[in-house]
Amino acid sequence: MRVVVKIGSSSLTDESGHLRLEVIDAVVGQLSAVRGLGHEVILVTSGAVASGVAGLGLASRPADVLSLQALSAVGQPRLMAAYGAAFASHAVVTAQVLLVPHDFVDRQQYLHARATLGRLLEYGCVPVINENDAIANN
Repeated sequence: MRVVVKIGSSSLTDESGHLRLEVIDAVVGQLSAVRGLGHEVILVTSGAVASGVAGLGLASRPADVLSLQALSAVGQPRLMAAYGAAFASHAVVTAQVLLVPHDFVDRQQYLHARATLGRLLEYGCVPVINENDAIANN
């Protein structure tokens, strides 16, 4: 069975945008247990922008698109590092997959994304999917 789990920013970060590592560890522990039962796991996550706010020490989250895109670029590696470390403690390899809405509209892009996800699952990875907010324009 393939299990897809979505976790949002408000579950992953505190009010200042700092990653709640205990939550990430708990989610990863549960997903690793599911994998141990022989299931494929895909994790869809949010949290890059919030993590970028905390990473830069900003007092609040800006509203303009350019700032949000920049914050995503700061926060995404922090988010992936937290997931990578948590999954590594269970001997599970993660793979970052960043998508934009166009990847679902353009048939060729969709097929490429689907094929990549399939191959990652064949390799035994847990794909960690997020929107590529650094370039997305919606």
